[in-house]
Amino acid sequence: PHLVPAAAAAAASAPVASASTLVASASAPAPTPALPLSLLAAANFAALKHASQRRKDSDSTPYINHPLGVALLLARAGVEDPTVLQAALLHDTVEDTRTSPAEIEAAFGRAVREVVMECTDDKGLAKAERKAAQVRNAGRKSREAQMVKLADKLYNLRDISRDVPKGWSKARAQEYFAWAREVTSKIVGVNATLEGWLEECYESATIVVDGRVWRALPKDGEDDDLGPAEGRREGEDGWARPLSVGELVDPRALRE
Repeated sequence: PHLVPAAAAAAASAPVASASTLVASASAPAPTPALPLSLLAAANFAALKHASQRRKDSDSTPYINHPLGVALLLARAGVEDPTVLQAALLHDTVEDTRTSPAEIEAAFGRAVREVVMECTDDKGLAKAERKAAQVRNAGRKSREAQMVKLADKLYNLRDISRDVPKGWSKARAQEYFAWAREVTSKIVGVNATLEGWLEECYESATIVVDGRVWRALPKDGEDDDLGPAEGRREGEDGWARPLSVGELVDPRALRE
């Protein structure tokens, strides 16, 4: 019904699909969107580049956990821009592995390369100078690079709260929190979710050193010693809790 005569004639003369054809077409895999492929390509590239590197936590966990976690934080904060997500996965490759900017551009394009380079410290500078440059330049970066920077700092802060790096003193961990706050305070109005998570982190994060729990950012006039760490569970703080299995596999959780 509702077919014009020409359309009706065409429909009548069209071949009827066999049952086997219908079954085959129904079971055929749907086309894969370009975005997941581009992200998988970036994740694979980063995994290969960081393959021999480890984090500084007590378990020496694989370094690739960091860029993957940074990208996931961005996705959970509602970021869908493929340039930002790819750059998050690749943000440490030029700085910490034998990867050239040209290699990034050849594989992922100019826009991704530019964001990665904005997130790359100049290793020709002394460490103190690099840290000062991050504070000085954070507010001058592109919006894309600033989002990666916020998620990068948030991941590191949560990681330190979960497990202070081997060999770090209480003072060094607290100094990292204070420096990170200096950097991120220069980035305003880029992503309200990330900025809110960071503020919550600065307000309530704790660290465990020498068997005791300490405020990650001491408050004026208050004791930063919160007592023995005995019985403290990993991820006990609400903002630092590990992801559940459901959150890892259910894409709806990325929008919560």
